[in-house]
Amino acid sequence: MVSDMSFSKIDQKIMEREVRLPGHSLCPGCTGAIIERLVFNTLKNRKIVFHGPGVCAGGGTNLLKAPSLVLFLTGTGMGPTGISRALKVQGRDDVKVVAMSGDGGACDIGFEKLSAAANRNEDYLQIVMDNEAYMNTGIQRSGQTPLGAWTTTTPEGNKTSRTKNVPMIMAYHYVPYVATATVGYHQDFLNKIKKAIDIMGFRYIHTLVPCPTGWRFPTEKGIEISKMAVRSGIFPLYEVDNGVFRITYKPKERLPVSEYVRTQGRFRTIQEGQLQELQEHADLYWKQLLEMDGKRIH
Repeated sequence: MVSDMSFSKIDQKIMEREVRLPGHSLCPGCTGAIIERLVFNTLKNRKIVFHGPGVCAGGGTNLLKAPSLVLFLTGTGMGPTGISRALKVQGRDDVKVVAMSGDGGACDIGFEKLSAAANRNEDYLQIVMDNEAYMNTGIQRSGQTPLGAWTTTTPEGNKTSRTKNVPMIMAYHYVPYVATATVGYHQDFLNKIKKAIDIMGFRYIHTLVPCPTGWRFPTEKGIEISKMAVRSGIFPLYEVDNGVFRITYKPKERLPVSEYVRTQGRFRTIQEGQLQELQEHADLYWKQLLEMDGKRIH
């Protein structure tokens, strides 16, 4: 039997090792908490964190052993810019600013200010946690919701043919570093965090965050579905480092998009023509990425 004193010692070790402490307000099975842990524990206490309220975990910033700020949705781009500039006025180059926003806050509601921050090459790392809908306000459609996917505002399936390609839009703001990442390939993710944090200027990492509640899949399947998204070409892994494009993971054999779609109840009303269109989009995009691989794109 373990005594209370033993538990206390274990808790103390966790407190010393972890920047993101145990516990969160996320749904069971959400990979968002894993993303936060990877990011924050990699950067240790060298950072100030900005959370947009569009991130489901935004209310859990009190679980961080680091200064943090939560602002309104349109504060994406504004909040971290202000913090970064204030640090520069103080001569603090030892602290990194990390911003985390959901796809609604970054790719829709706050996109104007995010774009402006990228255009000015503001000095901070922006991480977008993309779960392809407004999950924390009721699972409404966002600009990242894929064709055929159910949301509460698209009950018969989303009819919009293509999602916004925000990582490439950011790349063509001519910023120093842009990447895509997912916890399904955590070493790739860690490599990108470590590379991005010490680059000066605007850095952008777009992460896929499968949502068990909104996507309708068993809570233990999040990492598996993350991998399937990459292997099917729905969410390719790449980086654009000072204008040079590079694919960071190439599946030995690509997975049919239909296998990825079948894992999620949100696609229960998808039509055969829509599924074929998703496959064609994935095939075309993968072909385009292969043609760019290793080349300077800007």
